[in-house]
Amino acid sequence: MPPKNKVDKEQIIEAAFDIMRKEGFEAITTRRLADILQCSTQPIYYIFKNMEDLKKEVYVKACKFFEQEVYKRRNTNEIEFLAVGVSYIMTAKGERNLFRFITMGNNYSLQGVEELVKGANLPNKESYLFLNMWIYAHGIATIVASNDVEVKEENIRELLLKAEQGFEKVYS
Repeated sequence: MPPKNKVDKEQIIEAAFDIMRKEGFEAITTRRLADILQCSTQPIYYIFKNMEDLKKEVYVKACKFFEQEVYKRRNTNEIEFLAVGVSYIMTAKGERNLFRFITMGNNYSLQGVEELVKGANLPNKESYLFLNMWIYAHGIATIVASNDVEVKEENIRELLLKAEQGFEKVYS
């Protein structure tokens, strides 16, 4: 009988990440990972005591990947909030399973939405504007990631600009 392939932690995370992107986290099983990695389930259980431990590692990888995609896709010729907002929404549309795993599961690491404002380290008016714009963009991203909605980048830009103008009036 030929020896089993040796797998390491990164290979398992990468295989789980690939499944999650294509089919969602629920599709990941140790048996499926073992088949993909051409090994038994034993090394997977040895490295990860349970699926929750693996899920935490995949979550970290997913967050980093999603953030890189958002910044890679943004139009650097636009106002930053608009460029990032449009890119965030379009990345959510293109990476539906990834977006849902990061933001709609019980994985979200914020204690509350207010942490976003604290993390932005902006003056009061800008903090509230940032928070409202983020919530608005996140709402659109959630809709496009959860439904078969045809959305064009120019429409997203128009929505975000109008929302910013409305929020600006409120905080002036």
